[in-house]
This record gives sequence, C-alpha cells and structure tokens, in this order.
Amino acid sequence: MLEDGVRREFMCSDLYDAATSGNKYKVDNLLGYTKESVSHGLGVHCPCRLSEVTPKRNTVLHIAAGLGHIGLAEVVCSKDASLLLSENLRSETPLFCAAREGHHDMVSLIIRLAQEYGIGRDEVLGKKDNRGNTALHEAARHDHGKVAKVLMTAAPALASVVNQSDMSPLYVAAMRKSKGIVQTLIQYKDASFAGPNRKTALHAAVLQSRDITSMLLDWQPTLANICDDSNSTPLHYAASDSDIEIVKMLLGSPSSAVYLQDEHGWSPIHVAARMGHVKVIDLLIKKCPDSVEILDKQGRNFLHAGVESGRPSVAGYVRRRSGLVKLINEQDNRGNTPLHLAVLRQNSDTVFEILKAKGVQTSITNNEGRTPLDLTDRLRSSFHMIRILVALSVSGSQFSSQRQDHLKPWNAKGVHKGTEKNLTIVAVLIATIAFSVTFNVPGGYDDHGKANILNYLHLSTRRFVCGLH
Repeated sequence: MLEDGVRREFMCSDLYDAATSGNKYKVDNLLGYTKESVSHGLGVHCPCRLSEVTPKRNTVLHIAAGLGHIGLAEVVCSKDASLLLSENLRSETPLFCAAREGHHDMVSLIIRLAQEYGIGRDEVLGKKDNRGNTALHEAARHDHGKVAKVLMTAAPALASVVNQSDMSPLYVAAMRKSKGIVQTLIQYKDASFAGPNRKTALHAAVLQSRDITSMLLDWQPTLANICDDSNSTPLHYAASDSDIEIVKMLLGSPSSAVYLQDEHGWSPIHVAARMGHVKVIDLLIKKCPDSVEILDKQGRNFLHAGVESGRPSVAGYVRRRSGLVKLINEQDNRGNTPLHLAVLRQNSDTVFEILKAKGVQTSITNNEGRTPLDLTDRLRSSFHMIRILVALSVSGSQFSSQRQDHLKPWNAKGVHKGTEKNLTIVAVLIATIAFSVTFNVPGGYDDHGKANILNYLHLSTRRFVCGLH
C-alpha cells in the first residue's frame, strides 16, 4: 500500500475529472491547498499531488494544455512550474499537447510562463518527442496555422529542425496540404525542406497541391532538380500523376529535370509513358523535343516503357505523331522492338496500335534471332495468342528461319482442349482480317497474281495447328 506522503504513480480519478473539466478550484482543493482531502480508494486519506500521472504519464498540466484550460494551466504552473518540462510516455511536453489540439493561446501562455518562471522559453520550445518531432512538427501535422505562427514568432529556428525520419516541418506541411503553414515557414530563409529518403517538400507538394508547388518553386526554384534516394526528381513524381498544370510549373522553372534519370534510367517521359499519361508526354516533348531520345538502362525509349506497362494509348499517340514513328522500330539492348514487348506482354490492343503505324517493321529479329511472330509461342492465353497471331500474320510479320520439325507446341491455356473450336475461331478471325485488308495487301502479290497474304495466313495457320498437336 502507498503511505501518505509517498509519491503516487497514478492520478486519482477525482483529480483527473477535475483536470479534464478545467475546474481549477476543485484541483486546488484536491491538491491539499485547502483543509479538504480526498480518498484514493486504499483507505488512506491524503492530499493529491501534482506528481501524479495518467497511464500515459500525462500530468495535470498535459491535460490542461491539451484541452485549452488556460486558468487551470496558470494555477498548476504557479504551484510547480517545472511541469512545463514534464514528459509523458512519448516524451511530449504540455506544449506538444497544446500544439496538437490547435490551442494557440495556450501555446502563447506556456511560452510566456516558461520565461516568467525562469525555465526559459528556448528550453521549452526546443524539446523533442521520442520521434524527434518538435511542437512545430505537431502543428504542421494537424494543420494548425495559428499555432505555427506563434511558434515561428517565438523560435523561427524550429523551421530548420528535422525529426528522426528526416522530415522537416515544411515537408510535413506540404504533405498535409497546409498552404497557410507553408507560407509561414518559407518566410524563414533557413527553413529546412528535407523529407524522408532524401525527398524534399517539393516532392510531396507536386502530388498534393498546385498552390504549394507554386509557393515552393518561387521560394527555391532549385528544388526542381533535387533527387531523392532513387534519383527521382519532383518532375518524375509529377509525371507519374495526371496534373498537367503542375508539370507545366516544373517545366517553367530553370530546370534540367526533363533529362534526369532515376535508378532505372527512367526519365520523366518514361514515367509518364508507364502510367499512360499521354498529355504529360506531349507536354514534355513540346518543351524538350529531344527528350524522345532518352533511353533507360535497358536501352528502351519511352514507347518501350509504355508498351511494357500495357498502355496502348501511348502506342496510339506515337502512331499518330509522324515525327515519332521511328520509335516503333527501335530496338533495346536485347534487340526487342516495342512490338516484341507487346507480344511478350500478350497485350493485343497494343499490338494492334503498333501495327497501324506507317512504316512499322514487323519482322525485325531480336538478339535471340526471334521475330515478334516467333514470340507468340510464349503466350499463355489462347484468346490473346490467336488475336496477336492473326494480326501479325496479316500485317506481314514472318517467322524466323528454322526447321519445321523444331517447332515447339504452344502452352497457351485452352489450346490443347477444344481444338475444333479454336480452329474455328482462327478461321473466322483470319477471314475477317483478310477481308479488311483486301485493298492494302501486306507484301503485295506473287508472280501468279495471288495475294501474298495467303502465304502468311497459310504459314500462320500451319504454325498454329502444329502447336495444337
């Protein structure tokens, strides 16, 4: 049992209730500053103490600060001003509680009382919690602009403090989309813009707010060129999103970010292509026409990137732009053209878009000596395999030279079952497509006046049947 006069660990219920209600007179009573006392349920009657804490180790002052009880906070500090530096389980002082809840008047009071009682406001303002956050981080995280202004007026250097995750208050405010706090923080010239993993506040802003993006670029235009730990610039982040206005802002600042490549060798145009953001691609090309020549670490242009990510819209965009059609026949380090990749990804819609392009070469061999048509034997979906096989055939794609007895059967799902049904589908598709290209036959005509397309269809059907058996 706890004896009278021994420091109590947990706060008695009456004191807790009085503190949460903000009743400073009752708290005064319970603390024994009058003749009254309170029972703690242990059969021992004695005054409550300011040293008592809740299970989270919050003191009466933590409670008063978090709830904005100005009068109670003044009474408590007059009894024991050292509570201004008291810490709970998270190493938070009462100032943190006030900042988190947005009580700017309480924040001002705590700063004033710290100075009046000789504790020092810098001592109170400089406290960090167990994650390295300051009260300014807390204000930014919860979008309390008035609290941020009070703290910045008292200690502007707080804007340069980063927590254990390398997050500055400015980064936190950008993530929170708090325009007011960002505006307050950037008034301090030495404010940190740091974020986790070497990101900056601008990396966060481009995915959150046009206004904040504009503020940060006006404040420090060079932020546009700073890379995170994956070598991604804010433009990489913006290109992955679809906000064209933010991309315009980034392109309008003095920046070489269009040409900067991340750890994979992807430039912003590669990123936009991977996401299928055609308007962003178009804007990047208009700003920097030669950006179309940027290759990633695998020697792939942005069309390769779009195709590999299954974005037929990118192939369609390239097809419609006469100056970009050359990209369709470019080979990566493995010799694959975008058409090779489209087949490998069994993306029939992308295959169709590429085949519509003027000047597309359908029988280029990769480093393995395989044409796009050869790669159909790797497809696992009978539906896509049939569509792609027929489309390539009628477009003039050829198999590479090989002995017919070396042909491997397809492993596409559903090919070995329902053979007659599959052959019927192929026949219908071939007939339909053949009819549609009657007036523009791939390969022209042979010496007997017969369309060469028949040879392609014959070979394709033969290959398909071979795969069935």
